[in-house]
Amino acid sequence: MCDPEDLPCPYRVRPMELADVDQVAAVEKLCFPLPWPPETYRRDLRYHGNTHYLVVERMRNGRQVVGFCGYWLIDGEVHVSTIGVHPEYRGLGLGEYLLARMLSDAIERHATAATLEVRVSNSVAQCLYAKYGFRVTGRRRRYYRDNHEDALIMEVESLTNDGYRALFERRCQALAARLGEGALERIGPRASAGSASAG
Repeated sequence: MCDPEDLPCPYRVRPMELADVDQVAAVEKLCFPLPWPPETYRRDLRYHGNTHYLVVERMRNGRQVVGFCGYWLIDGEVHVSTIGVHPEYRGLGLGEYLLARMLSDAIERHATAATLEVRVSNSVAQCLYAKYGFRVTGRRRRYYRDNHEDALIMEVESLTNDGYRALFERRCQALAARLGEGALERIGPRASAGSASAG
């Protein structure tokens, strides 16, 4: 068996478990002014409905959750509900790693479209989403409760057409080059298989 300590990529994205919730809550407090109650994650994880969560963990020097994301999958549409990375681990590509795995997982579950909301002031996140084919399609006025900031609605109309599949594969290859081949093993094959089965 491969020892995680020997992987070229020192991070792993995997499904969130109940045992992760306390670490996720601690990271979320550092990311957002109004974090979700930990019980929200526990309830969703116990009842396995339309909500899906992933975490990214550091695999070296002891395992530690350093980021998380979640999405709803309803009637073939994936709605990105949350994504956050510990401030000390930003700029390493981990937010992109989470987004890529989230989209890959959703495609594997036969999602055909994607949508999300993002703060109008969050240009970094907007650029990341645009990189993966999201386009601004609308605006929600005073959407965020903490400061009543507007949200941009960003969407991918089709996750299954050949053009998007090619874009997604290119992005995954570039991300793997940045993170190491251990990341490619966890993104690329899933993306390819999922796109084929959904298409």
